[in-house]
Amino acid sequence: MKNLLQKFKKPLVNFVKGIAIGIAMIVPGVSGGTLALILGIYSDLIDSVNGLFKHFGKSIKTLLPIILGALVGFLALVTPIKYGLENCPLVVITLFVGLIIGGIPSLYKKVKGHESIKGFALSFVAIAFMVGICFLVSSITVDISTLTFGLWMYLFLAGILIAAALVMPGISGSMLLMVLGLYSSILFVIKDLMGFNNIFNNLMIILPIGLGALIGFFAISFIMGKLLKKCEIGTYFVIIGLVIGSIGSIYYLSLQEYTIVFDALNIILSIIGFIFGLLLTFLIERFVSKNKIEEKKEEVDETR
Repeated sequence: MKNLLQKFKKPLVNFVKGIAIGIAMIVPGVSGGTLALILGIYSDLIDSVNGLFKHFGKSIKTLLPIILGALVGFLALVTPIKYGLENCPLVVITLFVGLIIGGIPSLYKKVKGHESIKGFALSFVAIAFMVGICFLVSSITVDISTLTFGLWMYLFLAGILIAAALVMPGISGSMLLMVLGLYSSILFVIKDLMGFNNIFNNLMIILPIGLGALIGFFAISFIMGKLLKKCEIGTYFVIIGLVIGSIGSIYYLSLQEYTIVFDALNIILSIIGFIFGLLLTFLIERFVSKNKIEEKKEEVDETR
């Protein structure tokens, strides 16, 4: 029984982490890649994607529970999270900001002892990039009711760009959808599909985005894998900058999308949410560290 629990422990943990990543993808400005870093599965995710064709069995064993978890988290909670964002956006957003800020110290550990002017400059450029991209957010919603060849290609390219949000920490898929003028339309299509309405038309809209995202996901994972191996410190300085810059973009994008009320109740609940986010990240960090120690012990035991 103990061996059986040990066998399914890691896939189950990865499934739960995948749920958290799926939830993060719903909130404007929050990146699934950032949550993957905070949850300690980013490197495994990149290595598994890049090794999919070389070590299919091992890679799919890691990827499948994360992907399934992300799908479950997104589909199961897209409606309640959207309801929370529409009725108390400040609380929901600040909770996620607490999660992200709580994860920055663990990110900094990746570059600790390697601080340099070049490293901090890379972080600053990444922060400036994240701030700058907010001003590209389109106030126009692209009409996707009639699927022409031009729109199909636009959705395909959008899928490639959105894949960056799945792989690159700090860059949000919802933010890129806003920049492309597709955020509201795609959410409507997903809700329509979940209600089993206009299935064929909606699938024809999702298909080019899905194909683009699939191609982009593998391409960007390959690039990130190479960067982490060849210039790990510099890459993490950029990632830290993207994550810090994303904090401002979360609030900026949310102000564009939702009506935020700054009354006493909202502020108090937001502070509680922020503290809860910080605490949750601290507990996750402890769990991840403990899990890594246990995995190393198991590897040592197996080699004996």
